[in-house]
Amino acid sequence: METFSYTVSAIIVLLLIVLVVTVIKYPRDILIEAPAGILKIGVERFLWYIQLFALPIWLPLWLLDNHFKWGIFKHRIFKIFDSSKRKTDAEDELRDLEYKETERLNLKFSDYSKYFISSKPDHRKVVSCLCEGLESIGKQKTEFKSFKVGTLTVAHNNEIDLYAFHYLIQWM
Repeated sequence: METFSYTVSAIIVLLLIVLVVTVIKYPRDILIEAPAGILKIGVERFLWYIQLFALPIWLPLWLLDNHFKWGIFKHRIFKIFDSSKRKTDAEDELRDLEYKETERLNLKFSDYSKYFISSKPDHRKVVSCLCEGLESIGKQKTEFKSFKVGTLTVAHNNEIDLYAFHYLIQWM
């Protein structure tokens, strides 16, 4: 029986340690968002009861508002009663973007500069690796200009096509 009490004590101590670590690591979630979420459920239920008991008052007004387009119920204070229009967290983070283009844009890949950036310090090895990659797909061996920028090696060649460029990125 004594080992059982030691086991229970050890579990309680571990749970307390986990509780302290969780409160330290996620204080906003535990101290603010969890109680707010619990209160939100009660507030939503309370608002539902208010809507139900005030139905004889607001329903005719709402019908008149919709018919004559007065805009009374468009005010932001009435938005709290509409649970179907609440945004989720993901929708709040995303802004409404409008894209003006309706068709695919054709880009001429040869008009752009192509750079390969590597963290390998020896630029000769980077160039030889790129040349091996081109040879592995049957492309002709081309010259790469390479230079160092700090601890990075940059290889540059504007003559390769899109397929070879993407293949060399994977090859690296």
